Amino acid sequence: MAMSTAGGIGRKGMFFTIIAFALIGSFVIGYQAYEYYAYQEESHLVETRVNTINTFIGDLERDLERSLFISSFRSLLGLSQHVTRTGEFIGDFDAMFAEIVLNGTINGSYTNLTKDSYFYEWVSRVEGIGQNLNILASFSPPDVSVFQDTPWSVRVDLNTTLTVQDSDGMASWQRDERVSTTVSVIDFEDPLYSVLSNKRIINTIRQTPYDDFTDGDNVTNLVLHMEGSYYRQTDYGPSFLMRFAGNLSNDPAGMGIESMINYDDLLINGFPTNRSIIDHVYWRWPNITADHYHINHTSFMLDNISAHLTEYEADHLAYR
Repeated sequence: MAMSTAGGIGRKGMFFTIIAFALIGSFVIGYQAYEYYAYQEESHLVETRVNTINTFIGDLERDLERSLFISSFRSLLGLSQHVTRTGEFIGDFDAMFAEIVLNGTINGSYTNLTKDSYFYEWVSRVEGIGQNLNILASFSPPDVSVFQDTPWSVRVDLNTTLTVQDSDGMASWQRDERVSTTVSVIDFEDPLYSVLSNKRIINTIRQTPYDDFTDGDNVTNLVLHMEGSYYRQTDYGPSFLMRFAGNLSNDPAGMGIESMINYDDLLINGFPTNRSIIDHVYWRWPNITADHYHINHTSFMLDNISAHLTEYEADHLAYR
């Protein structure tokens, strides 16, 4: 009987031990499963958050390019109006252009054209959108440069460092942003005319439609080019940007442009007509020798600096 009782107790002890191990095993498996699913959930949250921030950055970069174009266009227009209004050239065009693109101001004063279209106003809007998404976005002080890209367009470059981070510290990014845009100068007012004519003659940049100016005795294109005060590219004149500073010298990069001042505009407004009508020559070298032409009831004088007579195909025309 004693042996039977001991065997029963042993079997019962083994049974409870197995049950205990089974319960512990179930607990461990359940805990591991919980940990696995918790990890999966956290990974999903991180992945979703990273995708949200990546989308935010992509949208931000695309909008930065669009914003730079708008602010650059309006800044050029604002500076053109400033020159016309004040009757003064801009001493440091690069610095003033950077000021208006970044701050929307000229000499510290806001302009109607740029008060809602400048870099730091755009940054403020981006920060507000980011806060709604629990994203913190910031930019280092940007560097802005402007230069004549072609005779008919201006290029603007903006360099800054973008820092983006999740408000919970889950993820963060930092990257250099180099953005460029190109603005056509067609239909902008020529600062030379505005200032040097005391606002009495206003001329807009319009590229000449004529490749040939004369054909034997046919001078129609030359007359139409002159009467329209159209512009052509030249290696021997100032670029559009140089005109903002009143710089009448040759653009060393060959991005110069020039027009013929309309003879009637000179006559009507009381300006001398005994000078070459090439715009930068007229105001830079008033005493330069020029030939006097009278063609189809139109009078004008043309110099031969930089082979103007040849360039305008007038070297075979009779003059007096």
